Amino acid sequence: MSRMLGGLTRLGAILTTVFAPRGSDRWRRLEGQPVEALPAFVARLIAGDSPGRFMVVGIKGSDDFLNLEPRPEGLRLVMPMVTERQRCQREAFEQAAAFHGMIVEEVFADHGNLFREAEIDGGAARAAHVLKDFLSGLFDLRGAGTVWIEAEGLAPAQG
Repeated sequence: MSRMLGGLTRLGAILTTVFAPRGSDRWRRLEGQPVEALPAFVARLIAGDSPGRFMVVGIKGSDDFLNLEPRPEGLRLVMPMVTERQRCQREAFEQAAAFHGMIVEEVFADHGNLFREAEIDGGAARAAHVLKDFLSGLFDLRGAGTVWIEAEGLAPAQG
C-alpha cells in the first residue's frame, strides 16, 4: 500500500510540475532561488506535518528536476525515468548515489512509470548538500546557480 501511495505522490509531483496552474495557492513555484537557500527549504520540508508533503527542485531555465520526499527513516531523493533525457541520466544518478554511499532502488509506480530512488541520511544541511551534488552532476548546475522549487506541505518560514 505504501508503495502505491508513494507512486501516486510522485505522479502528483510530476503532474504538478508539468500541468499545475502557476500562482495557485496549493502549488507554489518559486523561481530564481539561490542554491544556498536549499538547506532552509529542506528544513521546512522535514518540519512540515502534512502527510503528502514533497518538494521538487529544478534547474532555472530548464525542465530538469528531482523530487525530495520525507519518510519516517529520512528523506528520499526521487528521479522519474519518464522522458528520454531522464532515462539518459540513470547512470549519473547511480554514480552520484554511490559517491554519497546511498543505495539506489528502482521503483515502478502503479501507473507504470519508473523511478530511481535513494535515501538521504542526516539532517537538512546534509540533504541539501547531497541534492546540490545531484543537481550539479546530473544537470550541470554551475557554481552557486539558481533553482526553481515547487513544494506542498512545507512548514512556515522562520523569521
